[in-house]
Amino acid sequence: MATYPATSSTRYERPDRGSGAGVKVLALFLGIAVGVLVVLAVVLVRVADDARDEATAATPATPSHAHDASSVSLPLQSFAGVTGEDAEALAKAHAATDASLPAVPAADLVKVHMTLKDMVVEIAPGV
Repeated sequence: MATYPATSSTRYERPDRGSGAGVKVLALFLGIAVGVLVVLAVVLVRVADDARDEATAATPATPSHAHDASSVSLPLQSFAGVTGEDAEALAKAHAATDASLPAVPAADLVKVHMTLKDMVVEIAPGV
């Protein structure tokens, strides 16, 4: 019969990895850098938004319905890509219609009498 000692003469020891102070300092500085970059990004987005608003306010608004002969590509074509023989003559002969609306009266525009009712619909069991 063989016997073995209860305690081992060889003990497992973890290798010394150091205190990890460098990793901790690096994590601290990276955390601070992320916070600073978030604040910087918010400020830059705000500045870009303000610059866009100022640029929009500085340019005069041109009406979208202003069409003259220089803004139309010739020959006039349909969405199907077909050009009529007299398309240019038809376009020049077209008379524009007045699309302005009359002034809105100051009084009540519409008188409405509305009755709202709550209704409960019950379905009998087994139906």
